[in-house]
Amino acid sequence: MLSLLRASSARAGARMAVRASVSTRVFTPTAFSPASTAMHFFSTQRETELEAENKKLKDEIAELQKKLENKPGKFMAVIQANGLPFLVWWTTLYGATGFTIYYGLSRGWFGGSDAVDLIRGLGLDSYIDLDSLNPEYGNIAIAVVLNEILETVRFPFCLATTPMIKRAWAKVRNQPEATK
Repeated sequence: MLSLLRASSARAGARMAVRASVSTRVFTPTAFSPASTAMHFFSTQRETELEAENKKLKDEIAELQKKLENKPGKFMAVIQANGLPFLVWWTTLYGATGFTIYYGLSRGWFGGSDAVDLIRGLGLDSYIDLDSLNPEYGNIAIAVVLNEILETVRFPFCLATTPMIKRAWAKVRNQPEATK
């Protein structure tokens, strides 16, 4: 019985050794590296095609990363794409909405109160001394925050209307002056 065990163990050990050597030969790093020009025994034409495609994709990724490094911020890219008319139009809209919000808050048009009443209404008066607060500073702070919230609407609107503004500006600039 012991001799049968030894024979089967030797066969199993030999099988495992053969499998291990085959698997290490198949999965060697040099067999799949794009720099390797030698074909492995188990390589196929499809693997070669995939390696070539992989190399092309890596080159394309490297090229796109270089372009991304050279590209400025998103807002600056929009300014470069649309030019000075976009910047002037966006700044005008930004300032007009900010001033309108501030003026409306200080005159009581929005909510019928100022920042001090808003703080009191939120229950923050126990944390903040309202007597030492200048309501104008609070109105400025609220106007800035609301103006930034409006940016989600203002920016797409500005992008959509910039071509119209460019055409109107070109017409105004190209008109001859009226003679007296």
